Amino acid sequence: MTSLIKRKRRKKNLRIFNSYLHVFLILLLAFSCSERQEDIKDFGQVVPKSSRVEKSDSINLNKDLDTVKVLFYEKVKGLSIDSVNEISKSLLPDRFNPLKKTKEIIYFQKDSIQFCEWKYKDTNNLKQALYNLMDCFENPCKPFKMIESKNVSKSSFSILCSQKSMIFLKSSSEINLKNWLIFLVEHKGYNSFELIISQSKNGETNWFSSKNTKLTPKTK
Repeated sequence: MTSLIKRKRRKKNLRIFNSYLHVFLILLLAFSCSERQEDIKDFGQVVPKSSRVEKSDSINLNKDLDTVKVLFYEKVKGLSIDSVNEISKSLLPDRFNPLKKTKEIIYFQKDSIQFCEWKYKDTNNLKQALYNLMDCFENPCKPFKMIESKNVSKSSFSILCSQKSMIFLKSSSEINLKNWLIFLVEHKGYNSFELIISQSKNGETNWFSSKNTKLTPKTK
C-alpha cells in the first residue's frame, strides 16, 4: 500500500515538473524571439542626420577605405562628400537572405543620405523583401500599396528594384533621382529598373520604371 502511494506521488510530482518545464520553455522561446525582433530596425529608425550626430552610432571605416568610398560616391553629380560610414544595425530587407548587401550613410557638409543595396538569389526573395517593406514602412508602420500615391515619410526616399536587387536611398534633403540613376548605370552596372518608388520630402509616392537613365511613369 505504501509502495502504491509513493508511486502515485512520484507520478504527480513528475506531471508538475513537466508542467513547469513546459512553461519555462515557452517563456524562454518568447524572450528569444523578442530579442531577435528588437535587433531588426525599420527604416524609420535609421534616419540620416548631420555627420556630427549620426557618426557615433555607426561603424567607422578605416581611413583608406573611407577615402575610396568618398571618391566612389563623389561620382554622383552634385555631391561633395565629407565621409562614408557603415550602418551596423539590421534592417528589414536583411531578413530575406541577401547574397550581398551594402548599407552606408554618406555625409556631406550640411546633411547626409542613406544608401543601401541588397542583392538576392532570385526574384522571390526580392519580392518578399519589397512587400514586407511596403507593409511596414517607417516607425510607426505606414503601409502603402502598389501604385498608390501616399505620403509615408517625412524624409525623401527612393526604392529601386531590378530583377534580383533592391536599392534604397533616404535623406532629410531632396534626392536627385536622375543623378543617382546616372551613377547606378555608369558605375554600378545597372541597365534598368522594373520598379522605382520615389517620394520627395513631405510629398507623395511616385512610381516609375527605367531603361538606362530614362524614367517611365507607372500607372494603375
